[in-house]
Amino acid sequence: MTTYTTPVQRAACEAFPGADLLPFNVTDGIQATAAVQAGTTGNILFDFVFHETGDCKSRVEAYRRLLHAADKLIEIAQSLV
Repeated sequence: MTTYTTPVQRAACEAFPGADLLPFNVTDGIQATAAVQAGTTGNILFDFVFHETGDCKSRVEAYRRLLHAADKLIEIAQSLV
């Protein structure tokens, strides 16, 4: 079992809103990784953040990736109304 891939991934996951409600301790990279790999986080958005920030080398890179994804989600949502 592995831990968080980068310090940026750990920071992003620990900042996740409602992290305290997830069925594992997000400060424990081994628990978080195991939950994501097993599909038991119970939160698709957490899974996305975990995967999307896994190879980010900086907080700026993670910020840009997540902001780009948020923009795309807004576009999709707006197309539904």
